[in-house]
Amino acid sequence: MAFGEKQQRIDELHAELAEANQKVELMVGDLALARTVSAIAEGVEAELLAFRDTGQLEEVAEAETKVAVIAREKQRMVSELSVTLQDKKYDDYAAQFRANEGQNIKASLHELFGSDGTYEEIRKKAEDDIRAEIQDDLMAKEKANVDEDLATPDKKAAYIESVRADVAASAEIEQYRQALRNELQAGWHDEAIQTQHQQIDVEEQGREADYKKAVADQYVGSNEGKRYRESIRQRLQDEWHSKSIREVAGVIQDEELSALLTKRAAQEKERLARETRAAELLGHFEGSGLDVSELAEGCILTIYLGSVGSSNVKELRKDDWGNTHEVVVAKSAVLCERKLTLSAKGDGRFIVNDDSLLDSESHYARQHAIHRGTVIMVGRKIKENGKQELDHHVAADVPLYYDEDTSDTNITDALIPVANIKVDGVTARTFDVVRMV
Repeated sequence: MAFGEKQQRIDELHAELAEANQKVELMVGDLALARTVSAIAEGVEAELLAFRDTGQLEEVAEAETKVAVIAREKQRMVSELSVTLQDKKYDDYAAQFRANEGQNIKASLHELFGSDGTYEEIRKKAEDDIRAEIQDDLMAKEKANVDEDLATPDKKAAYIESVRADVAASAEIEQYRQALRNELQAGWHDEAIQTQHQQIDVEEQGREADYKKAVADQYVGSNEGKRYRESIRQRLQDEWHSKSIREVAGVIQDEELSALLTKRAAQEKERLARETRAAELLGHFEGSGLDVSELAEGCILTIYLGSVGSSNVKELRKDDWGNTHEVVVAKSAVLCERKLTLSAKGDGRFIVNDDSLLDSESHYARQHAIHRGTVIMVGRKIKENGKQELDHHVAADVPLYYDEDTSDTNITDALIPVANIKVDGVTARTFDVVRMV
């Protein structure tokens, strides 16, 4: 509120106060009159009682009482009238003073407000208010101009282009750029690894011929390869020898000799075949293992569990003088702790024909035997990615595992490695078998 408005409101309040004082003065007069009459009566009664108690005559007491009451009431009325006159005269004196001294006071205040900075403060406040109003008006108009400038797509596109460089260089965009780069690099990393995997696959597949040749060269120089070569060489030599004998028999036209030669040839053929199968069986058994799932139905598989060691064997030998003596010789032997005789059903399944633990004198051993007629699968345990399973290969010196229930993943460890196997009477290792239990 401006200073002039404040002064006007003050004058209006003074006028309202003067009017209210006049009304109060009239009401106070009426009340004073009533109170005066009542007070006189009460005072007279009180004074009479006081004088009566003193024993004075009623007339004297009444006269003195009247004088005392009137005097006291006079004093009270003077006091009240003084206050009333003061209130009434205040307004009169104030109006008279305002009329006589108002201009001087106004001039004095004008001089004071001009010198103490009051007018300057009021002027500055007014200028600030007007400046704020003008600024708000200009801001509204400028916003309207900006809205109008950006109302069309062309102007909006031009503005975006003008601030594009600043936005591109801002910290927010740089943070987004870094986050996107990290995300894309993660994908690129996976793609690079996948590409490298594919390249490695191609490179390793290209090594197939070299690897096969290296394995072939290694096999030729190994004991297994040498044994196989020797068996083939012996078989061919026997065939060539038999062929020579047959050619001689044909020349001499001896039918009995021809029959004998034919029978012998068949026997030699069977022997050579068994030896060949034995050599092949030994090669698999001592190599990557025999895949028992490939055995045909009805094939008899005998598994000797234990180890290969030495055993003392009695032999008859002649000394330098031609005398025969019995000597003890240490020879390699299969030290068998358990023997399983199985009949193939195909697909790697076998019927248990016999388990040597069934005849053991140990009650504990008999409890762990496999009953005859039980269908099982045999092989070795392999473990990949934390999951174990039964592999159908039976390998030399590798613990045997078997499974009586294929509905779950549990397989049983026989706790003893495989020392030798026999397939349809063809043994892999030709060592003597020594029962240890």
